[in-house]
Formats: sequence, C-alpha cells, structure tokens
Amino acid sequence: MLEDGWYKTGDIGSFDADGYLHLSGRKKDMIVLATGQNVFPDDIERILDTHPDVTGSAVVGLSGGTQVHAALVMREGGDADAAVRWTNAQLGEHQRIQGFTVWPGEDLPRTHTLKVKKHEVIKVLESGAEASGVVVPERNAKAPVTVESIVAELAGISVADVLPHLTLGEGLGLDSLSRVGLLSLMEEQLRAYVDDSAVTAETTVEELRVLVANAAGSPVQFGFPGWGRRMWARGFRGFVQRTIVFPFMSWVYSVDITGQRNLTGVKGPVMLASNHHLHLDNGVLLKALPGHIRGRLAIAASSHMFKNRLRSWLIPLLGNGFPFAKEGPVRPSLENLGRILDDGWSVLIYPEGELTVGGPMKPFKAGIGLVATQARVPVIPMRLQVTRYGFPSYAPMLRRGRVELRIGEPIVFDPDVTTEEAAVRIERAVAELV
Repeated sequence: MLEDGWYKTGDIGSFDADGYLHLSGRKKDMIVLATGQNVFPDDIERILDTHPDVTGSAVVGLSGGTQVHAALVMREGGDADAAVRWTNAQLGEHQRIQGFTVWPGEDLPRTHTLKVKKHEVIKVLESGAEASGVVVPERNAKAPVTVESIVAELAGISVADVLPHLTLGEGLGLDSLSRVGLLSLMEEQLRAYVDDSAVTAETTVEELRVLVANAAGSPVQFGFPGWGRRMWARGFRGFVQRTIVFPFMSWVYSVDITGQRNLTGVKGPVMLASNHHLHLDNGVLLKALPGHIRGRLAIAASSHMFKNRLRSWLIPLLGNGFPFAKEGPVRPSLENLGRILDDGWSVLIYPEGELTVGGPMKPFKAGIGLVATQARVPVIPMRLQVTRYGFPSYAPMLRRGRVELRIGEPIVFDPDVTTEEAAVRIERAVAELV
C-alpha cells in the first residue's frame, strides 16, 4: 500500500545516532502488555532460536493479546522449561516469556515463503488443543485476583514468590513504567484507586496491600475530548490561526528563531517539550512550526482549565488542547496522551507543569520521561526566552515584546533507558538551549 508516495510495509523500526535503520518487527505482530509497553516477538525469537534444544519458535500474544507466550518446536529430549529460563535471562523485564507450549511435529505451520502462520498458532493455543496433543500451560482463569497475583503477572514470577517484605523496585524489579501499569491494573481489576505518589520503588507488597484495602473506587474523571482532531475542527482551527491568531502574534511579539532546521524532514508523530515561559507561548510555538506538524498537533493543557464549560469547549476547538493532570490521578492523562501519539498526532507538552513568566525554569515532572520511553517517538526540545518584556505582560498590545525561540535536535531514546533518565535528559536538553 502506498502512503504519501512511500510503500507502507507494516514494519516498525527506528534510526540510530548514525542514521541506520533498525527494524523491530511487524506492527501486526507487536504485543501490547497491560502496562502499555510494546514487545516485538522477533527480538525474543532471535534468542530462542539460538538455544541448542530449540529448532523453531513463534512468540505470540495470548490472554487478549497481552501475554507473551512462546510456541516451541524442540529437539528430541530437549528441555523447554530450561530453554525459556535461559532466554528470559537475556531479555528485558517486560519482554520475558510468561508461558510456553511445546508444539507437536517437526515444524510450525508456515506459508510458502516459510513465514510462520501466527494466526493459526494463536488459534490452536487458545482452543486448548487437546486434539492435537499440544501441551498447553494450565490456566488460572478462576483464581481470585489479588494484589499479589497482579504483582506476580507484571514481575513474571509465581504468586508464591511475591513475599510481603519485598519492595516493588529492588525486590521485584518493577520500574516506574511497570508501577504505573500495576496501579492501572489494580484500579481496573480490584476497583481500587491508589494515588501514583503513594507508590514508589521502596513500597513493599504488604504496604501496597494496605493501600489497596483502604482505597476508594476510581475518582471521577472528566472526559478527554477527541472531536478537536476531526476534519471540520482542523479546518476551522487552521483558518482562525492564519487569519486571527498569527497576525495577532506578529503584532504583540517579535520572535527570533534558531534551530528551525531541526524540524525539517520530521515525519510522523513527535513530542515537543518546551519550557512554559509566556502567557501566549502556544501562539508563538504554533506560528514557528511547519504546517505538516502544526496541522496534526495536540496541546497538553492543565486539567483545571477544563472545569470551566466555555474553556472546555474553546481549548479543543482553537488549539486541539486536551486535559493533562499534573498531580493526583495522572494515569488517565498519560494513557490518553499515549492514544493521541498512537493515532499519529504530535503532542506539545510543558513538562514544568506550571507557568513561570520570564523564568527561571522549574524542574520537569517525571511523567515526561514515562511518556517519552513508552511512546518511543522523537522528543524535540524547545526553549522560549524573553529578551524584551512587552506591556501588558499577558498580551503586550501597548508595547511589543521580543522573544527568542530555540529548537534543539530530536532525541530518540533507546529501549533500555529508564523513565528517570529520560526525564533528566529532556530537561537538560531544554536548559542547554541558551
């Protein structure tokens, strides 16, 4: 299929620092875990197939597509359990195989080009496969859902190994992204809302159990309007920007831009991270962006602004803004932001979480690192600096202001970068644009 003159293969990949393209696998085969993390079966199969006891493998998503499961063709006398443990030892935490099946016969079902027919593999595995003699791991569908069972699922261990004194971080190996997934699963499956700030790497299983026991149900959330991305809204917004917003911005601010070349050639969704320096910084940034980014851009706005009915309608209409919580129940905001990026829209976010007219720049919230590592899209750092204050400061119509906008090079994070490291790196990249 052709798209914008390019043949769309359905492969997912990324460019390294030297400009080389590395393919991760087919989008249709990608496994999306309950935590929102992506797992590419090819990465796991490459390791499995090097084990001396394994002659063929297919990694698929079971349990609604969220569980990493391996179908294995074994040499006679081979130990499948040992092969899986050997493979898991070489994988990242979220990539580990959670269940396996020994496939009968000498090979998996394949096409005439020798590709595994994974849809047939999944069909056999999910049917129970008693007739074909496939050994299917016992399912615990009737087992009660507990804090311990959810932790065990994310940590890739048995429930019996989830001991009360173990910490989520060092004890169980759950990073910040996994902890967000943990809280989401507890909210969904146990109907218990636990605030993100209450759970850290040092929280023990027992402390988590107490938090859940004392937790209330999910807090009431306002909806996340998606109509701002519809064609009619995009057309209206583009007209208003060209005829009203941009002429007004040229009147109130003189803008010096450096680094605009870093936006040329940018394809697909990106995350724009800027300091929050002006009352009208949205207008300055939008005017500076090339049309292909601006036309498919959503802006993260403070959730309290959506409590006003008029603003909750104007923000999506004029800026394609969406509510983003800075504290309390932030998980729905993060999940909504991820959906926007998945739909192919770029996002403008102010990681400081508050407006500081004229500076200084505040520390970035850790959520920026979480989104950057989970979404796997390039992050473009941007910095606004006031060089002459206008009057009045909110909209300097009486005395024109002057600002500098500096745009940095896109940052692409390796899969093994932690959310904390990503947040620090983005903050440093914005701070160094002076």
